[in-house]
Amino acid sequence: MILGWFTNYFYLQSIAREHVFNIKQYYPQVNLVFGLMGGMLLMGNTATIDTGKMNEKWHTSCASSFFIFTLAAQLYNAIIYSLIYSKTKAVSYNNLLFKYVLIGLLVAQILLSTYQGGLGGFWNLTE
Repeated sequence: MILGWFTNYFYLQSIAREHVFNIKQYYPQVNLVFGLMGGMLLMGNTATIDTGKMNEKWHTSCASSFFIFTLAAQLYNAIIYSLIYSKTKAVSYNNLLFKYVLIGLLVAQILLSTYQGGLGGFWNLTE
């Protein structure tokens, strides 16, 4: 996952260079940082599974934060790709459509988890 966010960042940079597009004005490193944070939180989440004694609060906090940071990274990434598409047509429309479908699925998962009460322990490390 972390390597994927680095690849995405460098792909955006190469598209900008090829099509003489000033990508720096849109801060593409924001989605890189959010994606990296999400990846590290995923590692923290999975590190607590099957360790003999599971730290339920840490697991829940990391899992919830992973989904939030990943959603933020995907949203910002889709915005940058939309801007590139509207100005240079350097990315395919199908790629852009796939990003929006992925965001829709993440939002549906968040709504479903909220409806079922799955976010009850969100960032609750004190209990």
